[in-house]
Amino acid sequence: MRFNVKKTRNKPEKEVNRNQSIVQSKYANIIYSYIVYSIIPIILSIASVAIERKMPLDTISLGMIIFLGVFSVFYRLYTQKKGLLITQAIVFSLLLGIAEQYQKVIGYSIFQLIFLVLISSLIFEAVIYMSKTQRFKISLFSIKEIFVMIIFASTNFIILLLFSTINIGIYTIPFTIIFSSMILMMTYVLVDKFGTIVFSLVIYSFVIMWSNETTLLDNLYPNYSEIERIFIALIIGLFAECIIAVIGQKNLIYSLRSYRYGYIKNSYYQSLDALQIAFSLSFSLPCMAITFANTIEKDFLSVMPAGIVLSACGFVPVSFIALEIKESVLYNTIHIPIRMLWKREFPKWIVCCAIEDIDNDGKNEYIVGCADNYLYCFRDGNEIWKKNIGNVASPQIGIGKIGNDDQIKIVIGTYGGEIICLDSCGNDLWKIKLGQWIWSVTIGDVNNDGVNEVIAGGMDDIIHVYKDGGEELWSESFDSWIGCCSVADVDGDGNNELVVGSNDTTFRCFKNGSYELWRATFGEWVTCCAVGDIDNDGLIEVVVGSSDGTLRCYKNGLELWRTTIIGGPGALAIGDVDNDGVNEIVAGCGDHTVRVYKGGKEVWIGRLDRYPDCIAIGDIDNDGKNEILTGDWYSYLICFKL
Repeated sequence: MRFNVKKTRNKPEKEVNRNQSIVQSKYANIIYSYIVYSIIPIILSIASVAIERKMPLDTISLGMIIFLGVFSVFYRLYTQKKGLLITQAIVFSLLLGIAEQYQKVIGYSIFQLIFLVLISSLIFEAVIYMSKTQRFKISLFSIKEIFVMIIFASTNFIILLLFSTINIGIYTIPFTIIFSSMILMMTYVLVDKFGTIVFSLVIYSFVIMWSNETTLLDNLYPNYSEIERIFIALIIGLFAECIIAVIGQKNLIYSLRSYRYGYIKNSYYQSLDALQIAFSLSFSLPCMAITFANTIEKDFLSVMPAGIVLSACGFVPVSFIALEIKESVLYNTIHIPIRMLWKREFPKWIVCCAIEDIDNDGKNEYIVGCADNYLYCFRDGNEIWKKNIGNVASPQIGIGKIGNDDQIKIVIGTYGGEIICLDSCGNDLWKIKLGQWIWSVTIGDVNNDGVNEVIAGGMDDIIHVYKDGGEELWSESFDSWIGCCSVADVDGDGNNELVVGSNDTTFRCFKNGSYELWRATFGEWVTCCAVGDIDNDGLIEVVVGSSDGTLRCYKNGLELWRTTIIGGPGALAIGDVDNDGVNEIVAGCGDHTVRVYKGGKEVWIGRLDRYPDCIAIGDIDNDGKNEILTGDWYSYLICFKL
């Protein structure tokens, strides 16, 4: 007997009132948060006006104004509140008018000033909106990353010192900017964290100060003191980082969507990420350098456009070189030194894989579903059994206890529309025939009665929940087919929830049956999801991948971060890959790569010959350390290990 709870239309009066109060509370929270978030922009505006009123318009005051503007943009990216920059622009303009400082700033009328500031803030808001910039966050540098920045900053100093005697007229300064920017470009690509440019420029300035030497870069600021040069380096670095953050690294370039899914050589994908940074730096760094270099020749301004173009062109080979160094060397030294452990060939492509101790002997087995209609079980590299399930297996396997017994069971869906439950030896326990392709299967205690259920969904656009034996408890309809599902306590209340992704572009969280707790909407269908604690705070995060190319992380319904992968994530797993006690995210992606993330930070890339269709994390060789298992469309099962 099927009971589809979505068709229950007459809601109880208490539930209706509750929903109304939730809506009212939601709007109240929006208004309250906007007022709270607007306080800092107003304070920044007051600080900017105070600087203008009390200080002459010199290097320090100009730098402070730029610093406050950059801070405002980062604050906008952190809060993700639309219109905060416009709020600050209006307040800043009005305060300047009240303080009668606008003549000192630009010499325009107060109305012209308000117009100019509003236009500039609107441009920033529009770019942030169109590029779908992810939320800004700061992460600390590791010792190895600091070492890399010191090495490159010192290299920059030495090379510029060697060429300091070269004089090529008005082109000296443009080429100085180009060369120095290339060094910064390589440093930024290798480290890929906020503050890389700032830190490198400040290190460079301190090296000059301590050495008492003069380099080509000093030609930009011949009349400034050493402290002023360090301050200028700090402001230029912040501005460059601001531009990179605003255009949305790894988001804006995704408009080149015709190149995804392996239509061009894989290495080009990563280069697009670096080229975006390159063009950002090629425009922002030279322009900021000119802002402070007020003693340069007028002829220099005439060659400035050519300098920017040359800078952008120079970044192209540097970005390719930096990425090659990053992927082939630094990913294996600075981050996680993962290597391929072994590769096993199957008759056809690999559809699914999982790692679990299915016979309770203390040693893990790994289960592999192949397109030859067989399910294989291995232990220590040896095949234990294989089972003909009559059709191609679903991309997701459920392994665990079901019902009231302690037996580990394997549940798999098929392209033929069957849900099959097997024991640990591969013998049939029960089957359900739904008639349409089953895409996703998992096991978990959905109704929190202490007994695990089977959850399955596929091309019939319904998520089903079954008891052991195949009796359906309830189901929920979607507007399109089901792409993924998982069970975990995602709100930290001690009870499990069910999360489901669908081809209708929604990802939903259900509690106590079909009660929808929250949902997120994507640009295209939701392909995969995984649950686990990735920040060691004791709470479960939900990581979701979509064919729109985004990988997003949610905590209790709130988006923590997102990143964009050219080709899009198609398979996900969460586990402790580097055995440091903190879980990582492993994604199989459409550009034929396997990527490892710590939080939202990519720390390793492994390249495959074809698309990885499944990911599993576990201790395969039973040495106490986890491995990464993945299968590709070239019929290879591949194992990676730290």
